[in-house]
Amino acid sequence: RNEIKELPQEITEMAGLRSLNLRHNKLQKEGIPYSLFDLEELTTLDFSHNNLDSCPENLHRAIALLVLNVAHNRIKEVPPSLFTQLKYMQHLDLSNNLIEYIPPQIRRLQQLKSLNISYNPLQHDQFRSLS
Repeated sequence: RNEIKELPQEITEMAGLRSLNLRHNKLQKEGIPYSLFDLEELTTLDFSHNNLDSCPENLHRAIALLVLNVAHNRIKEVPPSLFTQLKYMQHLDLSNNLIEYIPPQIRRLQQLKSLNISYNPLQHDQFRSLS
């Protein structure tokens, strides 16, 4: 476990970065550089067990992303753009957050193989709109 609250801007200069594991830190959305998600090789992001209260800004721009783990945070909502732009996503873990609603755009994740939404206060009736 670390105590990282923010990432240095220099991390966005690592053009060949494919996987970034930042679990068990104290990251907040404001501590993540917007341009991190412009890295073209970035396929795996693990922001689990941090202090995120929402998805990081510009996350939808990480178009090569295959794996995203934001479990065990305090995320309240997931922006629809996450599902419309990240079309290659295969594994998505949103578990153990405060999410009450999953946007119907989740259907656009045609490559998705694993979705974990457990331990969220999801509204039961919303799943009718997803089918």
